[in-house]
Amino acid sequence: MVEHVVIFKIKKNTPADKVKAMTESLNGLKNKIPELIDMHAGINFSDRNKDFGVMLVSRFRNKEDLKIYVDHPEHRKVIEEKIQPIREDLIVADLEY
Repeated sequence: MVEHVVIFKIKKNTPADKVKAMTESLNGLKNKIPELIDMHAGINFSDRNKDFGVMLVSRFRNKEDLKIYVDHPEHRKVIEEKIQPIREDLIVADLEY
């Protein structure tokens, strides 16, 4: 199994509705990419988040399925339309077990 975690720092003064649209679009990928076993995106409520306020956790069978997801047109569309316009920075972590 592979866990794929992305933590996003959102640009200051980004309206809450844009952040909500981002997380809803990410969560909607569950129904569009068969290799994606599970995904949850939402607000990082930790008081230690260092302004990385949105978190995504997703699960795949293997590294190959993660690669398919990363390159999938639906995923690329969400990045271009919903994430890039409001993202300041991000951290990505992948764990195989």
